[in-house]
Amino acid sequence: MSWHSVVTVPVATLWSRPDAVLPRDAAAVADVPDIKAWIAAMTPAEQVDTAVATQLPAGERVLVEEVRPDGWARVVALDQPADRLDPRGYPGWLRLAHLRPHRTGTDVVEQARGYLGAVYVWGGLSKDGLDCSGLVHLVWRHFGVVVPRDAAEQALASTPVSDVAPGDLYFFAHPGRPIHHVGIVVEPGTMVHASSVLHRVVQEPLPPDRVATLVATHRMSA
Repeated sequence: MSWHSVVTVPVATLWSRPDAVLPRDAAAVADVPDIKAWIAAMTPAEQVDTAVATQLPAGERVLVEEVRPDGWARVVALDQPADRLDPRGYPGWLRLAHLRPHRTGTDVVEQARGYLGAVYVWGGLSKDGLDCSGLVHLVWRHFGVVVPRDAAEQALASTPVSDVAPGDLYFFAHPGRPIHHVGIVVEPGTMVHASSVLHRVVQEPLPPDRVATLVATHRMSA
């Protein structure tokens, strides 16, 4: 199964294949890479003759397609177009240690809790102020997944589930009306959400008005 992740080191090096990495490349593939030392260790001729495909700065999104027991991951760098190689992005291999681990529902909840107390602002998209769908959008961007900006579109981009789990999404709507609110499930019946009623991001059990307007529980894919 493939999954999305993001680069967490300052610079991750994408290689054409793991067996092309030479002893001189040790600093670049260390768990904490030292790119300056790696470049300094090469002669000018070696600097133009490496198995490097490209490099990925911190925060760059990748699709992980394979992980080997020796810690190498085959990925597609989604933010670097390379149509002649792969229409999705630049393909290659990098060290798994240079990526954020595969997220879990608990990870999603903990990331959402990082916004607790933020002010509710319609259309806001930062810790200084945000709305309900903005919270969901920001939390998932942290994991390298870009989801739609608005709640109704977030519902369309996710999958309905019956086995409610942490990290799922609660969607709310009045009868005959479009979805107007979304929250992140902490546990069944409890969510983190940007509340326009309480004017801030809170974690709370579903109040009666939310129970009455809960229309779906969805799961966002990795």
